[in-house]
Parts: sequence; C-alpha cells; structure tokens
Amino acid sequence: MTMPVFIQNTKEKETISKLKKFNSVMNKAFTMAKVQNGEVEDWGLQVSGQNAEPDENQQATNKQMTDKVWDILSPSLKISSRCKVTESDCQKYDRYSLDGTKFGSFKPTVIFADGTVIVGTTVASPTCESVQGTSENLKHVCGEVFVDINGPKPPNATGKDVFIFWFTKYGVIPRGLPDEYARMNTLCNIENKDILNGYTCAAWIIYNENMDYLHCDDLSWDGKKRCK
Repeated sequence: MTMPVFIQNTKEKETISKLKKFNSVMNKAFTMAKVQNGEVEDWGLQVSGQNAEPDENQQATNKQMTDKVWDILSPSLKISSRCKVTESDCQKYDRYSLDGTKFGSFKPTVIFADGTVIVGTTVASPTCESVQGTSENLKHVCGEVFVDINGPKPPNATGKDVFIFWFTKYGVIPRGLPDEYARMNTLCNIENKDILNGYTCAAWIIYNENMDYLHCDDLSWDGKKRCK
C-alpha cells in the first residue's frame, strides 16, 4: 500500500467513525429532548430554511428556528459554542458539492466540543408531515441538520466532510437510506454534476462503513457495496 493510499484510507476511517458517533449522539439527545419537551410537533417550530433567497422576515424566522431547535437539543450535547459570543468561530466559509462544484457558503451555528460543526438546520414541517420516502420515519420528516465533521477545514464538501441528517417524529436518521425518494446513485455519485450531489451519502457511510462512492460510480444498496 502506497503512502497516499494509506493516508486516504486513514482519513476515510476517521470520517466513518466521526459520523457514526454523531448519529448516536444526536439520537440520544433527540430522545432526551422529547422526554423533556414533548413531541416535536409541540416544540412550537415554524417552516424555516426552505428558501434559497429569504427576505428579511424569513431570515429572522430561520435564525429563530435554528436557535429554538438547538436550545431544545443542546442540554444533552457537549457544545463549546453556539456562535453567539466567539465571532471568530462563526465566520462563513465556502461550500462545495461532491463533484467539487463551489456553491454558496456555510456559517457555523453550533460548535461541538470535538470540533464537529452544525452548518445548517431547516424545518420542513413543524408537524412532522413531510414525506421523503416510504418508511414510517421518512413519512414523518420534520427537518434537516447539516453537519461538518471537521469545521472550516477543507474540503467542506457534501459527501466528503459535510453530511445531512433528517430529524423526524421518531428520531434522527442519515439521509440516503434505500427507501428515501432521493436516490444514492444520483446524489452520492462522484460522476454526477449536481450542486446537491453528496446529500445522500451519510446513510451509506453509517450502514456500509465505507466511502467507496468516492472511488467508483457503480455502487448500490441492492448490489455492489465496494469498488473491489
């Protein structure tokens, strides 16, 4: 094994470990939040983060809802900053799709003690009635959480160090499960040219424990699970 391949394998194993940890930590926090605050539909949320070019009123709602979600989840999480005090930790940085296309920017909103950073929180349905797939979880989606496992360090790309999770009526699940309408073979495919490419990679990593989609484009949930 050459040194570049060894380094690549090591980084991918670190990513897999961090993402699995985040999935576990978030589900525990979500469970505790429901014990303390009731069901998600009783949290007093509003639709937020759904408009690419929000007006001032929507921007205010987006910020309010992001704060509200993390006010509820934070007590059970090890968080070092909510990006309200240390402004140097909260600077925007460029974001990229899986294929390297640059689009927009991230601004940290929550910084975990281990360096994991929340860079996006949306509310699709305050009553958790957004349908994103065929499973019971995916029929009751409330919103999304975007996590950057190493903060502003590169590559800052979905599917590489930035991953998306649904939060649903029942818990937190990684995007890209086989029963989700948005398919892994289109939005987690290194050859696909789409700014949303990388959005459905999280589930693949957590359940298949590899990032081989970075190295070949013919993987599938019901077929090939590794490049070799």
